[in-house]
Amino acid sequence: MGTVIGEVTPLALGIALSPFPVVPAILLLLTQRARETAGAFLTGWAVGIAVVTAVLAVLATGIEVREGTPA
Repeated sequence: MGTVIGEVTPLALGIALSPFPVVPAILLLLTQRARETAGAFLTGWAVGIAVVTAVLAVLATGIEVREGTPA
């Protein structure tokens, strides 16, 4: 399981750091309360990624891996 996480981590970071969150971040920095708004956005973004990762990790433990050819 550790090797799978090591292989998937760069892909997950690439998706998380993609240009899609850049636009809202720039718009948030242009608001009157930029520091509070950007902090809330960053916290929500990190919590959302952590929740999705945790749910997928729990679901992945339930997958049964079989060695051999299917019948």
